[in-house]
Amino acid sequence: MMKFICKAILLLVILFPLVTGCHSKMVPQSPSDIHFDENIGRTVYATTPWGVVSIPEKWAAGKYNKATRQQYFYHKDTATLIVSVGACKSFPFAKNGTDGYDFVRKYYDVESKYNSMLEQPTRIIEENEKDRYIIWTMRADGIDQYLISGVKDCACNECGYRTIHLKSRKYSADKAVAFLKDAFLK
Repeated sequence: MMKFICKAILLLVILFPLVTGCHSKMVPQSPSDIHFDENIGRTVYATTPWGVVSIPEKWAAGKYNKATRQQYFYHKDTATLIVSVGACKSFPFAKNGTDGYDFVRKYYDVESKYNSMLEQPTRIIEENEKDRYIIWTMRADGIDQYLISGVKDCACNECGYRTIHLKSRKYSADKAVAFLKDAFLK
């Protein structure tokens, strides 16, 4: 009987993460996780277990960078959108369980320092502790770029980060901020 119980526990330990999807390396590997939903007029980017990013309008899926977990999207008006999602705990500064808005703040601080080294200073446009995001901007490659970085709850009760990065010469600051909020909050 003891042998049976040990085998059952071992089986549960192995199968539980696979069945529930609670494995931080589970990320989309192909554009098959991306589609345009004509009923709502949005590009839907589904990630397991991190949820769905619902992007206003129709965007074409581009390359996926597995190392950085960045999915590229392209719009007919020459805009580029880069979406990355994953586990908060995958960042060195979050190994101690940092999550929620504390994670968002530390994430921005790390990105800001890195971009400053590249002579691409950043500036916070809006902080929202309740909805756990920061909207920020930087100038790179001669283009004003807008980003929203935040955390969302995911299906496996783990802190999941989400960054949406918009590069476009055609979006005003107000339009870019509204677009990013819409994509992050829906």
